[in-house]
Amino acid sequence: MNSFHMQRLAILITTLLIVTISWAVYMVNVGQQHLLIDFVRDLPHGDKVGHFLLFGLLALFLNLALRFRCISVARISLPVASLLVCGVAVSEEISQIYLPTRSFDLMDIAADFAGITFFTLLGWIPVAIHRRVRTPK
Repeated sequence: MNSFHMQRLAILITTLLIVTISWAVYMVNVGQQHLLIDFVRDLPHGDKVGHFLLFGLLALFLNLALRFRCISVARISLPVASLLVCGVAVSEEISQIYLPTRSFDLMDIAADFAGITFFTLLGWIPVAIHRRVRTPK
């Protein structure tokens, strides 16, 4: 599979993750029951694992879709997609303060950030190796 097809696949998976996260947030925000949401709630630490996986995978595939485009902040190169996903995660958690069916949880943000960091690094390592191999010396 060439680079073009890999990027298209990453865009498709990113879109599916955005739809899945949006659906889950909506269902929980309005207090709706669903078999999948109940299953995650019943797992030990299921909520935190869900935050870790969903936001982490979103960061990974969005980074792949954007080809790990980075910006420099204080001479540190940071992936744009990871920063965007961090912003969305924090915004979503803060919005829970204003919803009677939800509660703000700092540990959810910690799980989001842990997942985003883990999956960003997981995706970054092969990209960095590939870029280093292709860079003439």
